[in-house]
Amino acid sequence: MPLDPISEIKSRLSIEDVVAPYVQLKKIGRNFKACCPFHQEKTPSFIVSPEKGLAYCFGCHKGGDMFKFIEYVEGVDFKGALEILADKANVDLAAYKTSGPKITKDEKDILFELQGETAGFYSRNLLETEAGQKVLEYVRKRGLTDDSVREFKLGFAPDSYDSVYSYLVNNGFKKGDAVRCGVLISKDTAGEKVYDRFRLRLMFPICDDVGRIVAFGGRALKKEDEPKYLNSPESPVYHKGKVLYGLNLAKSHIKEQDLCVVVEGYMDAISSYQAGVKNVVASSGTALTVEQLKIIKRFTSNLAFSFDMDSAGREALFRAVQNAQPSGFNMKVVTIDGFKDPDECVKNNPENWRKAVLDAKYYLDFYLDDFSKKYDLADLNQSKEFCDLYLNILKGVAHPLERDVYLKKLGSKLALPYAQLEERMKFLAKNSLRSSMSKIEEEPRKTSISLQEYFIGFMMNFKDRFAKYLDDKHADLFEDNLKNIYKRLASYYNAKACLDDSVLSEFTEEEKEKLQVYALYVDNRVSEWTSAEVEKEFEKVFIKVKTDSGKRKQKDFAKKIREAVLSGDSETEAKLLQEYATFIS
Repeated sequence: MPLDPISEIKSRLSIEDVVAPYVQLKKIGRNFKACCPFHQEKTPSFIVSPEKGLAYCFGCHKGGDMFKFIEYVEGVDFKGALEILADKANVDLAAYKTSGPKITKDEKDILFELQGETAGFYSRNLLETEAGQKVLEYVRKRGLTDDSVREFKLGFAPDSYDSVYSYLVNNGFKKGDAVRCGVLISKDTAGEKVYDRFRLRLMFPICDDVGRIVAFGGRALKKEDEPKYLNSPESPVYHKGKVLYGLNLAKSHIKEQDLCVVVEGYMDAISSYQAGVKNVVASSGTALTVEQLKIIKRFTSNLAFSFDMDSAGREALFRAVQNAQPSGFNMKVVTIDGFKDPDECVKNNPENWRKAVLDAKYYLDFYLDDFSKKYDLADLNQSKEFCDLYLNILKGVAHPLERDVYLKKLGSKLALPYAQLEERMKFLAKNSLRSSMSKIEEEPRKTSISLQEYFIGFMMNFKDRFAKYLDDKHADLFEDNLKNIYKRLASYYNAKACLDDSVLSEFTEEEKEKLQVYALYVDNRVSEWTSAEVEKEFEKVFIKVKTDSGKRKQKDFAKKIREAVLSGDSETEAKLLQEYATFIS
């Protein structure tokens, strides 16, 4: 029997087998193409790659492996996707559950102890070292008190590849255990060469509900470091969808207040707690999973959401509401007009945040008002979108009396008869497979990848063929979000004189997926081209990347020179003009 059900499912099913029931696939070279199942489109932008095991839409940017695809298209979490695919592949999940635990209680205790010791190391680095004092000042400027720093066990990961590794080994821990829980990263399959996962980051220990440290989140302390937040991978003691940040401290307050306030980020939760709203947990930037909601249900049936009102936050809120409706939660939405998030609101005035929580709107009233502001109800098409989005929420309401009241409110807004709205809601309930939040996102998504991503896609799709272009001197051609990725690719190539699949081990899971998507885009575009045509295309892309970089720098020079002229700073003006003359020469 294979080691795990995921490997067994993937050995029995191909990505095209999984996707085919949902869309009509058309063979294009090595890949398949179709209209996206996640959003409405006339020109197909959904690509399925059997070779890479990916299904991805370059229009709405949703997709991934077969599990991610099922999560999106069926609206389930990973566990739900696992069950759906296991059934399709005739894999008996019960056989794996009864084959004995993969890790014993004693082994788990070692991982808990190891991460507790690591948190202590990070904490001392923050509070007791010279480098840590600078980070501590940054934390204080962000509005956190020293008491909050200690209560949430914040720490500092130094700018070193082996400080945590050396500390743990010197204290009797095995590096294999440190790799297992994600504190260290292994450079090779044997696990002999390892290095610290977190470097030069403000560290947020993540605890389970009884206070054991199960993972870490690390915030970059340099603007150019990506990703901004780096989290521990899943491990035998950490499953992201089953942990709520801050619950160990908040659970008694949740019981006392009979309310759980759910925010997005670590800083939101800590700032709220510090401001006196201690019945708060963070979802860590994602929608609440069914497992997380079950945990909250042990303490209260009342929820108040405060998510960012950008497109990602709105989608997370929508999904959280839909996940919570079947469990009978009483839900409200906290609105903080004029502030980006709870952290910013607390910094301005803690009383504003406390009042916002008290004044939270019932979720059905919130969406009725929010959608009314976002849509022009004098426009027929916008009225239809407003109607369907609201009905997609209302169809999840269990009690008929409540549905009746809010159907009437919606009818009043749209000047439509109750019976017609009820009929439309029943229709949507039967055809809800593809409903999504794409229609209410604040900004339209890009329909392709950027030129710089396209360039990197050539590297990842053809590996050694274009790797000779990987050179540190070209890093400045890229914008900040890609510069770090490019540098790591160049560093790998310079060290090994080749580019191969093992380069992906240098990247986070999120970055790996991005690199695979860039490669998939290139593969789909040029798969039927001749070798000469591919070479010509890449050269054109490289020249355009350099040209665009030059234009950006020229604009930057022009802006700085203009600012110097307006401010009367002749010395800076002269210096910039000299630098510009060198640049254009």
